[in-house]
Amino acid sequence: MLSQPKPLQWKEISPDSIKPSQTVSLDLGKLPVIPFAVNDFKPFKNPIQSRKLDWDHIPDSAVNFDTIPSRPFKLQQSILPKPVITKAGIPKLMSNTTSGILQFSEEEGLPGTAITASLLDEQGMVWLATNKGLCRYTGELLHVYSITNKAPQGSDYPITSMTTAGDGRIWMTTAGDGIHIIDINKGLLLHDNSQMVALDITHSYDGNMWVTGFENNQNAIYIINAEKQTIKKIYNPYYCFQVKEDKNHHIWMGNNQSISIISSDRKKIKRLSQKEGLDIKTTFKLFEDSKGDMWIGSFAREINIISLKNKTISTLNASNGFTVFGAELAEDRKGKVWAIEKDTIYVFNKERTAFKIMHANF
Repeated sequence: MLSQPKPLQWKEISPDSIKPSQTVSLDLGKLPVIPFAVNDFKPFKNPIQSRKLDWDHIPDSAVNFDTIPSRPFKLQQSILPKPVITKAGIPKLMSNTTSGILQFSEEEGLPGTAITASLLDEQGMVWLATNKGLCRYTGELLHVYSITNKAPQGSDYPITSMTTAGDGRIWMTTAGDGIHIIDINKGLLLHDNSQMVALDITHSYDGNMWVTGFENNQNAIYIINAEKQTIKKIYNPYYCFQVKEDKNHHIWMGNNQSISIISSDRKKIKRLSQKEGLDIKTTFKLFEDSKGDMWIGSFAREINIISLKNKTISTLNASNGFTVFGAELAEDRKGKVWAIEKDTIYVFNKERTAFKIMHANF
């Protein structure tokens, strides 16, 4: 029900009481200017420090891997457990970021919150090892496998690294559950059933698998011949954490305080350390770019780039505006290298003369 109408009471104001408005001149050309750019490439604060690597005069040591005794590499074979298959959500833009970064997480169906290893296989499928299972992503579906055993605390042993051997099989190292091999074509799971804490793995041109890890509290390099089903164990006094074969078939080993490089004929080994101007502390990552240069991410909060072709060592650090470990390194199709640590992403241009920084809420 509406109320009874009431007359409006207007208040009259004398025109003499209204003060005229003030006009202030505005000269936009005299306002201070601050450069503003979102995620544009910026030149390094200082040029990258590059110094000559006297590669030919670095002493090498002779090695003969044929004399190292081998033992059988025994694999338990079982049927590959059927995966849990779910439809993947569409990756979405991350909130509170300044770039078009897409999020693919638990909200989109990914099991777990931590990714410990990743791989693009020969069929173009993406494999992601998480703290809650191994995931095969087809672009539409998620195939989640549970393959590792349980650690004493109840969680799955984490997968630390993955690689392929050209035959469709996926090799995986674990932190405490040895080596697992998935043969997706035959539907088989192979396991060496050891207590090895394996950290990294690479497939060499001669068909061998090189693995770095710990066994009985001793650091070692393992050479696995899958065809002969043998394994060789070499104790490493320099504590090797990362291993990588480059395009010229050298084997690189990321040690504590140094880098060891085995020649392509596997007869010589050279070691680079602070004496050669290489300050790396503990190696996090070995990554070879399309130019053939090896990028080394380490606890030194800098990235060292070694070019055996040009015989140089270049360093990216705080003097250039770079302040992260480089825990993960990758190169995109346009030749730009990405260095990632937690929620900070550095992207270096193809010429390696400029970079941009992106922040994400990982």
